[in-house]
Amino acid sequence: MKKTILLIFTTYAILFINTASADKQLSSDEIRKLYSNQTINSYHLIKDFDISVYYNPNGQFYGIKDDSIFQGKWEVTNHGTICMTREGGRTFCRQVHVDNGTYYKVKVKGNGKLKRILEYKSFSEGNAKNYKFVK
Repeated sequence: MKKTILLIFTTYAILFINTASADKQLSSDEIRKLYSNQTINSYHLIKDFDISVYYNPNGQFYGIKDDSIFQGKWEVTNHGTICMTREGGRTFCRQVHVDNGTYYKVKVKGNGKLKRILEYKSFSEGNAKNYKFVK
């Protein structure tokens, strides 16, 4: 009897935790507020590296990964995605989600399934690392 009650309690606790930690996609306005004039430190969940990017309110971004420097343009679409175009022309568009206070950049795969790509570790207002844009 005690084992049955414990099993029922554990099952309900797991269901409650899974329901309480629902993943939410951010709106376009929420993404703009989150990114604009922020230096964001994140971790690439697939490729296992840290990255830091400053999102200038004028639509430029500047980042560093290991010793590699990159820059380009960023914009938020009306469909709730952030698009980043690196110099050289490659564009990436991703959704941004929040789950229990942690933000993620999420790729929508061809089959419609979602895959977390980046986990955000910290946000600092302004160009916290004094990145310089190269023309």
